[in-house]
Amino acid sequence: DDARAKDIAVHDNKIFVTGYTNDKTNVTTDKKTLAFFLHLDADGNPSLANGEKVANLDIITKYDNSVANAIILGDDKIIYLAGETTHKQKQNAVLFKYTYNTSTSEWQRDTDFSGKARLEGSATKKYSGEDLALQSDKNIILTGTSVDGENKEMFVARFSVDGTLENQFGQD
Repeated sequence: DDARAKDIAVHDNKIFVTGYTNDKTNVTTDKKTLAFFLHLDADGNPSLANGEKVANLDIITKYDNSVANAIILGDDKIIYLAGETTHKQKQNAVLFKYTYNTSTSEWQRDTDFSGKARLEGSATKKYSGEDLALQSDKNIILTGTSVDGENKEMFVARFSVDGTLENQFGQD
């Protein structure tokens, strides 16, 4: 299939891959990409999470276009992904959070976190989340590119553990 891996992480003999795939169910002439999160066992076999599955991939979001660019493993069986979504003609930098449910042995996306962990784009300004890191206090640092017309700039933003953007970060 038409999938592209963007990043990989390994923990406890589990392999985690993130990226994007083309939406083969989209019958319009517009191309649509969907971000995915794939986890494999140590032998490379799919270890699927709860949720919709397309070609053994867990589709993260159904926005117009989305890409998961980076992955990082946190403590306490938590995984964070950085990427971008385009929705209603606005390109946003986003974070996604997965937690391991020990009772079902599945990775589940935290929709409360993912719903607010974003830098909101506008009709003219676009954001792309390209990498992330965890601080010792478990805050998440997101870096990427913002594009406003022909001006491209890098950004660094910090989000709290619950996904709230810390607006005072980087302010003197």
